[in-house]
Amino acid sequence: MRSEVFAFPGPLIREVVQYFDRIAFRPGAVQRFCAISATVAGRPGYFPAGTKVTPVYPPSDLTGYRRPRRGRHLLTVSRLDPPKRVDLLIEAMRHVREPIDLLVAGTGPDEPRLRELAAGDRRIRFLGYVNDDALLGLYARAVAVLFAPVQEDFGLVTLEAMAAAKAVVTTRDAGGPSELVEHGRTGYITEPEPQAIAAHVERLVGDRRLARVMGARGRARATEVTWQRVGATLLDGLALERT
Repeated sequence: MRSEVFAFPGPLIREVVQYFDRIAFRPGAVQRFCAISATVAGRPGYFPAGTKVTPVYPPSDLTGYRRPRRGRHLLTVSRLDPPKRVDLLIEAMRHVREPIDLLVAGTGPDEPRLRELAAGDRRIRFLGYVNDDALLGLYARAVAVLFAPVQEDFGLVTLEAMAAAKAVVTTRDAGGPSELVEHGRTGYITEPEPQAIAAHVERLVGDRRLARVMGARGRARATEVTWQRVGATLLDGLALERT
C-alpha cells in the first residue's frame, strides 16, 4: 500500500508537484528561478513572463571514469526515440569514408526503424541496454562521441563524454549539448546535416591527436560542473529565513 501511495507518477505525487507549482508561480514567492540549461530557461511559458532565469548545469551521477584508451570506435548513447535523431547520425555515416564503427548504446521504440535505416552498413552496431560499467569502457575506447538530439533540455551524455575526455560532435539546434561544447576546442557544433556531421567526424578520426587534445579540454570543463557549484548558485545572495 505504501508503494502505491508514493508511486511516481501517482495521485499523491501529482498533488505535491501541483502544490509547489502554485507556490512557485505566486508573485513574489520565489526569490530566484533556475533551469538546467539556457535552452529550458528560454522556453515560452515555462516561467512567469519577465522573470530572470539562471541556467545551472547539473552533473551526471556516472562515476569511475577510466583512463582514455586509443580510440577504436565512434559512440552515441541515447534512448532510441525520434527526437534523439539517431537517424541523423546513421545518415551521416554514409558520408564517413574512414573504416570506423558507430556503436549505438540504448533502447527505445524507434529501434526497428533505425536498424532498417542502418541495414547494409556493417560499421553501425546496436548494443541495446548498456550498464554503467560497460558504458565507462565504451566511453574510454571511443575516438569521439556523437550526440545530436533536437532541442534537448540538457544532455547528460555530452557531459559524460567530456568527463571521459572525449571530443563531442553535436549540432546547432541540439539545445543543451550545444551549450556545453565549445566549438573547435572540446568538439564541434555543426549544422544538423549528414554531410556536415560526417566532415567533422572524419577530421577527428583522421587526427587522433586533435581528438585527444579536445577530449582533455572537455574533461577540464566537466570538472567544473559539480553539485557544490549548483548549490552555491542556488543559494548565492538569497535572504534565507531563520527558524
